Amino acid sequence: MSEDTFIIYKAAIFDRYPNAKNLCQPLVRGSQQNVIFANVDGQQMVFKFGNPDIIRKNAYISRIYAENGIPCPVITAHQYKNVFFEEYKQIPGKTLYERIGCGMDAEKIKQVYRETLVAFAKMGQIKPGVLDGFPHKHMHIVADEHITNVNNAVLGKLCMALVYLINLGNDDDKAVYHTDITPKNIVVSEDGHLVGILDIDTAAVSDVNYAFGAMAAKYIQLGFDINELFDEYEKISEKKLNKTRASVIANANNAVKKMLWQHSKIKKAR
Repeated sequence: MSEDTFIIYKAAIFDRYPNAKNLCQPLVRGSQQNVIFANVDGQQMVFKFGNPDIIRKNAYISRIYAENGIPCPVITAHQYKNVFFEEYKQIPGKTLYERIGCGMDAEKIKQVYRETLVAFAKMGQIKPGVLDGFPHKHMHIVADEHITNVNNAVLGKLCMALVYLINLGNDDDKAVYHTDITPKNIVVSEDGHLVGILDIDTAAVSDVNYAFGAMAAKYIQLGFDINELFDEYEKISEKKLNKTRASVIANANNAVKKMLWQHSKIKKAR
């Protein structure tokens, strides 16, 4: 984030909360570099800046998720001049990414994933129609927006087409899934339990196998067996997955993310 951008974002926060203190970026930053933390009257708050349509979608989905027992921050959307941002109270705890970095053992990591699968199964009950009218209803549109911002428009359009193709499936298998449930987006309590799922940007209408494969991608990278996730999900949801398709998507997700990450590093270095 440039100094000029940080100044604009600070002005937006101070316009809403003149007494905000200790403004800073998170230690573990997302690829878009658009998040600021601040203390407001003793409460840690998160402010995320971006596309107004996505921010409005996020605020709407966060409430639907909360109503369905899916742990996530409740988001509100705001505007300051021509800047749009969402805000929410920071969920106490550390991300699973941070817990793993601090030496969390394998069985506890698996337990967090099992608890996350319960939330994932609940997402499967939220029908696509709830997002009618939102421009970023479908995952391939969200992917285009995100990758265009982080990488470039050409890669955005290529990935949009790829996501569209691999996200095709039966209508009965589609719901409003979070399609980037990674350790950086999973908040874990001190005693090792799931307390929140972050980054609602990537919550959109998706085929269950695509969303599951995206979640399983990091599970595989951690050295775990994807079949453990398959078995646990099918036990929780009493539904069958296309295991071959979900596995292919998981591996493709890892390959594409690695390519995009390398490209973004080259872009920043220029």
